[in-house]
Amino acid sequence: MNLQGQALLPGFIDAHSHLFNAGLAQLSADLLPGPDGQVNSIEALLSTLTQWHQRQPMLAKKLGWIVGMGYDDSQLAQRRHPTATELDTVSSEIPILIMHQSGHLGVMNTKALEMVGYLPQAPHIDGGVIRIDELSNQANGVLEEMALFQPLFSVFSAIDKQLQDEIASAGLALYMANGYTTAQEGRADKSTSMYWLARAQKQSLPIDVAIYPDLEQEYDFMLEQGASKDYQGGARIAGVKLSFDGSPQGKTAWLSKPYLHPPAGHNSEYRGYPAIADDKARSKLVAQAYANNWQLIVHTNGDAAADALLRDIESAATRFEQAGRRTVMIHAQTVRENQLKRMKQLAVIPSFFSMHTFYWGRLAPR
Repeated sequence: MNLQGQALLPGFIDAHSHLFNAGLAQLSADLLPGPDGQVNSIEALLSTLTQWHQRQPMLAKKLGWIVGMGYDDSQLAQRRHPTATELDTVSSEIPILIMHQSGHLGVMNTKALEMVGYLPQAPHIDGGVIRIDELSNQANGVLEEMALFQPLFSVFSAIDKQLQDEIASAGLALYMANGYTTAQEGRADKSTSMYWLARAQKQSLPIDVAIYPDLEQEYDFMLEQGASKDYQGGARIAGVKLSFDGSPQGKTAWLSKPYLHPPAGHNSEYRGYPAIADDKARSKLVAQAYANNWQLIVHTNGDAAADALLRDIESAATRFEQAGRRTVMIHAQTVRENQLKRMKQLAVIPSFFSMHTFYWGRLAPR
């Protein structure tokens, strides 16, 4: 076949991402800074949200929220996160959520904080932080890790089928435009998992989708559904996902040494924190994946999180057969040389996220 001088590449296989979230980002207000976008100040962020709501009133009505994706505090002129009060200037009547480019932090306006139960009194959240304003002693809008994810699971699991189709189709179109023939739903709840499986049954998936339900949240669902190496109509439950910590750029990654510049409100010994604080609970979850012979992919950005994962794998490997497993350490951003050697011994595959280095290499964790 004469390609007239053009190159033909094989279809790309997605090493790790979140297909549904990528679709949501395509439909939401684009808050990316340069070189990808234009939002380099809080003023530009607020203006972009306002313009999106004016152009997309029906989408905001379907979602029930004003949603923006991709802001980055390290690239805003103010070098900080926006606050709930600032988002209130866009709307005090409609809940607003903006997601950090890392996906591990976000900001809500006052209306949203009230809706999810974070105002007037912020509760304690295991594996997450609700940041507090020093003057009012109330939530300032910035949410870390599980403090962000917990309300999101309930909010977005309630959207209707038509909007699910729109979001999913936007995600699929994005991956296809970039040459992907296999995409990954890298941390799914039951609702999202069932959506992809149902869509596959209708033969309406143009590419393959590998689904990894969150084991901590969806163990019973996995017992019912199981995992498979075979695609049915273009989708499969490929295994399970666990998250052991957060992100280095959000300074929520769990490190063995303190951050060079700790975030506000923390002392010089701050090392981030685990997403699952209980050692026995983490070990039990890893053992459950091994006992059921489910492929396990685990988010570990900090080297302390990597240490915890390797300990848990060593324990599980003594009880369950190891041969043929493809356990993956997602991101593996700060792994040490000695950890790489242990990973090789335990047949753990690192899935490095080089884009983190491109965007946040100067935010060295230590």
